[in-house]
Amino acid sequence: MSLSRRDLVRPVGATHLNFYGYAEPMFLCLSHLPEVAGGCLKSDHCTGCEGISCNSRRSVQIGGPPFKCMMCTMKGQMMRHLAFCDREVEEHLQGIPNSFTTDSVYLAATGKDHRVFMEEVLKGAAEDEKAVAPKGSVTLMDKLFNGVWHSRTTCCGCSHVWNEAVPFKVLSLDMEKATSLQEAFSENFGQCELTGAKDRCEHCQGCLVEECTITTAPDALIIKLERMEARDKDLRHVDFDFDLDLAPYMAPDVDAPGGTRYQLTGVIEQRHEYLSTSYYTACVRGPKGEWRAMNNTLLHEVAVEEVRRRQPYILFYSRGGVKLPSQPDVPGVPMAPPASKGSNHPTDRTGGANANDAATTVC
Repeated sequence: MSLSRRDLVRPVGATHLNFYGYAEPMFLCLSHLPEVAGGCLKSDHCTGCEGISCNSRRSVQIGGPPFKCMMCTMKGQMMRHLAFCDREVEEHLQGIPNSFTTDSVYLAATGKDHRVFMEEVLKGAAEDEKAVAPKGSVTLMDKLFNGVWHSRTTCCGCSHVWNEAVPFKVLSLDMEKATSLQEAFSENFGQCELTGAKDRCEHCQGCLVEECTITTAPDALIIKLERMEARDKDLRHVDFDFDLDLAPYMAPDVDAPGGTRYQLTGVIEQRHEYLSTSYYTACVRGPKGEWRAMNNTLLHEVAVEEVRRRQPYILFYSRGGVKLPSQPDVPGVPMAPPASKGSNHPTDRTGGANANDAATTVC
């Protein structure tokens, strides 16, 4: 059966049960990473999977029990977003149950910290993918998102050296002293003297100097800006790059086969209209270079300068698996989505929301 874009019923979408409106922008931005969209949609994982998760003890689960497969869920949610954005997905529908593209998805986390939620989702997708893959094979999730940064700590007195390799799927940057993405990289990578009360050599009590570098750069780079304390919200504007080069922060003795240059494809913003509640919004780069602010029911094309004014929380970068066109600076133009069943006009589902409201994801 052929399923066109207008035949896809728009569901409520993905909802993070612990954190309001966070899951839907996450899947939206993942679907606009060319490497991720191309790889996931071409993956034959769903044809060999029964749609059930291989791990019932992980910290993030979907539905259940029995719990849904994280990889099938990710593919289904990405297909839903791509179909909504005028992209052809019919050829990729084979093998994936309709429920993964039309049913509401509820993700529950046993922990209360949304800062590790995305890492757990990507990790869970890799585990479920590996469960039906040939033994010893590298999963698509690992190939796309796995990166490594390296810490080398040297004692100024006895010259003893400690080395630690830290794998990541989402690169977290401390924003305590930074007001831009470049400042954050400079603060988190490079050489600095450790000044903590316990930062002393265990052999001679000498001072310690730490140098942090990136040794493996992933194809799809996700950067999380750690800019919130437990009770306070950091409202400083942070400048971020549309074109990012990791070369200054890479270890000098390593080679980056895919290169070190990245292009921005998505931004998740955390809005703080209320003291106790945050709203998550998303801006994504379309196939022709246009930028769109989206929620479940409305697309709104925005100028690049409006994207720059956003308060970034998570940034999504592509290393160029698919070459993206130059960004045109266009005025904001509302774009009506395809109508879902039971609605004849977009405003019937949004209550006549204005352009600013259209950019807010409310799940």
